[in-house]
Amino acid sequence: MKKLLTLAVCAVLALGAQAQLVTSTSQSIKTQPKEKRTQWMVRVGAGTNNIKGDGLDDVVSSKAGYFFGVEFNTHGKRGGYYGLDFALTSRGYSFDGETYAYDYYYGGYDIYDLKYKLAAHAFEFSPLIFGWKINVAGSKFDIDPHVGLFMSVDYAGKRKGCEVDGYEVDDVALGDIDGYWRLDVGVRAGVGVWFDRKYNLDLSYQHGFMGMDESFDIKTKAFMVRLGYAF
Repeated sequence: MKKLLTLAVCAVLALGAQAQLVTSTSQSIKTQPKEKRTQWMVRVGAGTNNIKGDGLDDVVSSKAGYFFGVEFNTHGKRGGYYGLDFALTSRGYSFDGETYAYDYYYGGYDIYDLKYKLAAHAFEFSPLIFGWKINVAGSKFDIDPHVGLFMSVDYAGKRKGCEVDGYEVDDVALGDIDGYWRLDVGVRAGVGVWFDRKYNLDLSYQHGFMGMDESFDIKTKAFMVRLGYAF
């Protein structure tokens, strides 16, 4: 009888220990943090804006630009991601060369020395961004090559510091520039470095396809160095 009682007590204790182990394991599994599949981030950057076109290489130069944006990404299980962003950014260039224009005082066309800077402020939207975060040897660093499309529209700006044959000319708002085209669509590509999947340093190049005038012969381009923080 004592042996049966002892066996019964041991069985109850064993079942209790097993139940405690299962409960502890279940709680441990439930409390493990899940890997984040979605990510928001903010980016700020500075760089250069310029234009590209036939015969422009010797008369145009870069102008300082900026970038401030919010980005949303959805990650896959192996490092790939896609997303979109909204940004305030800039377009522009500096011109120092000659122009062929009509002289209303004397009548007829003539060649003039022309110098000015064009600075435009734009809303920008990137509906498709694709990238891949590649971990560096099991460290907290990831390399992030990416490519995407963008669309921008200039909401403000002017042609300023204008001189014709050495004489200063009044600034001109974008809406008063003949044939100026505010809308642009293009591609952005770059590579970044992430630390701890939170802090980001990114180098990006952007090339527009629609141009800054109605002929679409003058294309925009920009190079940006951006800093980001993900949360």
